[in-house]
Amino acid sequence: MSNTCLICQNPVSYKKLYQFMDSNLKDSYDIFECPTCHVGKTSPWPTDLSVFYKEDSYNKPQEGLNYYLKGILLRHEIKRIIHHTKTKKILDLGCGFGDLSKNAFNMGLEPIAADASQQHPYYLKSIPEIPYLHFNYETLELQNPQKIEGAVVILRHVLEHIKDPHSFLKQWKKYKAGYVYIVLPNFDRPELRFFKNCDNLLGLPYHLWHFNLSSLKALLRTIDAKIIGHGFDTIPTVVDSFNVIIRQKNCPQMVKSILQSKLFYILGLPLNIFFPNNVVWVIAKINHD
Repeated sequence: MSNTCLICQNPVSYKKLYQFMDSNLKDSYDIFECPTCHVGKTSPWPTDLSVFYKEDSYNKPQEGLNYYLKGILLRHEIKRIIHHTKTKKILDLGCGFGDLSKNAFNMGLEPIAADASQQHPYYLKSIPEIPYLHFNYETLELQNPQKIEGAVVILRHVLEHIKDPHSFLKQWKKYKAGYVYIVLPNFDRPELRFFKNCDNLLGLPYHLWHFNLSSLKALLRTIDAKIIGHGFDTIPTVVDSFNVIIRQKNCPQMVKSILQSKLFYILGLPLNIFFPNNVVWVIAKINHD
């Protein structure tokens, strides 16, 4: 498997790292590694990525506990963005339910939300002050791009789904965005080595790319972006990985009922103390000289 790496832009002969089944044990996928930047690449890619962007996916509220816990994490990340960029204007790309934009608005920022759906996300329907723009993930075109000049482009769990991340980031440079904030699963996470095919963050086949800090830095160098902050977060995913195991194994119904209960989910949240740093984040300033 030899061509040009779409991450570091170097000629590359990919080497095969893993062969995994997807979470439903239906199809087999290989993950290849670029030996230069150490990004992982899923092969083959699904022919239709549109199923990932269902029009009505974010037109309803989230489950209460998930919404509460996610809100804590989102507010922590918004403070991180403010600390590093000193910028109030943000573009929440891939905004999903719109809860990050809602939290940012309540914290005094000036959010703009964007996603593939033509419909407004659930949590933004009651906040007309937050503009919602359509983004085409195939053509990489944003509606009214002049609105985001100088903004922080927030890419939370977005970049791993993009076919050509280099061209994708160059588009935000073209639109004169000020910064990018990238968050995605850390390819160096202990969970992957432990759970292997059942790692909930693996996301096959819709995670086309598998980044670590090294490959993120290599990608940002290709668009002349200066990293001003980076680090790791730990999010509670161990229980979700156990549920992947349950779906794959012929467990007794009583065991399934216990492991899939809300009580087990709550009690299992601290388990990620044994699997830290499963998410990597980077903030970079885009150079327009």
